[in-house]
Amino acid sequence: MKKVLLTGATGYLGSKLAAKLLQADYPLACPILSDVELGYLSPYIQQVEGIMIDSSMMDEKIMNFSPDIVIHMACRYDRDNIPLMDLTDANLIFPLKILSTILKMPHKVLWLNTNTALGCILNGYTLSKYQFAEWGRYYSLQGKIDFSNILLEHFFGEGDSSTKFFPYLLGAVR
Repeated sequence: MKKVLLTGATGYLGSKLAAKLLQADYPLACPILSDVELGYLSPYIQQVEGIMIDSSMMDEKIMNFSPDIVIHMACRYDRDNIPLMDLTDANLIFPLKILSTILKMPHKVLWLNTNTALGCILNGYTLSKYQFAEWGRYYSLQGKIDFSNILLEHFFGEGDSSTKFFPYLLGAVR
């Protein structure tokens, strides 16, 4: 069974994917900030190998887990006056840290990157997501990883945050 490293598993969409991967018996590791609420992931946390992002051991733990697939869903949106460094750290620096570890693997890894279908210079979120995708493309063209960039539109579902666009809109018209 292929091992999967899933970023963004504490978020809405990431936790839904984590549940499906666990249900299908995939070995799953999820990088998590030590100070972040587990949120949507809490029902599954006992089944997941948690890797603390802010640990000096993150690189070693990823190497020991030795994923075959990385599904990168983690992101920070450009809302609520988020500081530029927090935005770029989440959307560019954090995945580059994981990518630099993945590039050391003795085997080729499939990287499934979630990105936005919005224009690349619409805001800081779209720019930072676009910039990381270019790094992935660069290493893919070198043959070091298999990189697929998946463009997401708006998504929503039961239990999603009421601050997101569609749940907010639905609540506003009721």
